[in-house]
Amino acid sequence: MQTITVIVTIDGDLRRTRTQRIISNFMGRRADQITANDPDLVNRLNGGNSGGNGGPVGFTADGTLQNNQMSFSTSLRQIIGSSEAARAKRREELGQMMSLGQQSIAGATIDNGSSFDLWVQGKWSHVEQDTSQSDVGLLYMGADYRMSPALLFGLMGQIDWTDEEDTIQNLSANGRGWMIGPYVAARLHQNLLFDGRAAWGQSDNKVSPFGTYKDSFDTDRWLVRGQLTGDFKVDHWQFSPHVRVIYFEEEQKAYRDSLGVFIPGQTISLGRLTFGPKVSTSFKTADGSVMSPHLSITGIWDFDKAETVDIATGLAAGSDDDLRTRVDAGVAVRMLNGWSLNGEGFYDGIGADDLEAYGGSVTLVVPLN
Repeated sequence: MQTITVIVTIDGDLRRTRTQRIISNFMGRRADQITANDPDLVNRLNGGNSGGNGGPVGFTADGTLQNNQMSFSTSLRQIIGSSEAARAKRREELGQMMSLGQQSIAGATIDNGSSFDLWVQGKWSHVEQDTSQSDVGLLYMGADYRMSPALLFGLMGQIDWTDEEDTIQNLSANGRGWMIGPYVAARLHQNLLFDGRAAWGQSDNKVSPFGTYKDSFDTDRWLVRGQLTGDFKVDHWQFSPHVRVIYFEEEQKAYRDSLGVFIPGQTISLGRLTFGPKVSTSFKTADGSVMSPHLSITGIWDFDKAETVDIATGLAAGSDDDLRTRVDAGVAVRMLNGWSLNGEGFYDGIGADDLEAYGGSVTLVVPLN
């Protein structure tokens, strides 16, 4: 019996082209996640945390069978303030029990006595599609100092990790990255606030273009962002229009893969302008709880778009539209016992073909007792 051995070889140009496209798509999707989830820092000037919810720790979880995400945020000022508020409430209750209501400190302002603050904010998401799945994690850590009620400076670091896999196309990619840099928030006028930041960093990544061998590649990256936010109040209504510009660039360094094929370097960039109004109000319900609904409409213009392409043909695989609209709506309820419940939902992709995203979340904040 004669044995026939068949050896299948993959052309070097094919390996090079396929690998470059996989890396480009991977970096482009990661850039979209990093820019879309950049923290809103203007709230820190108003004494809030980076995530914008109250209590010592804010936690959010939501999702479906194919899409799940969790997020949290906290700060030193939040934890101390919440603990002080809980102690003040207990003292007030004790005073009322002893008929010493005149010594009540209800309504007193809680202040940790320091202009320095530490904060942390994180998010994780898992997405499953027909043949692929991905996991994305983002962790932000910051320290800032309030120079005055109208000016704050800080230093922020971030860590991100991304894992992608496609079982039908037999490919996978994953990476761990970081960036660090300064930020500032300032009240330029009674009705105008500014916040901005810059950051630089690197990432370490692995790619398996055929599901067999796996190679490593490195990147250098940088980001810059600026935002102007309006602050207008009419009776019980709050109007907060904003305009934000963010630009992210990441350069993949050239390398040779496990089979000796040279993989050239490439640069992925994403520039995005967002703008639009946010309207909110607050009112008391019959049982004394405070209800705060809000609605925002955001225009999103990608003036420098990180395109994704078909791995086989190299043709554009995503939406061709650079401009779209997103609508967010929600309501927060603060109860008399100090608990707060926040429900939010969004719809993204209005005005764009081949792009539709929607979701919601529920956040429960429980104060320390």
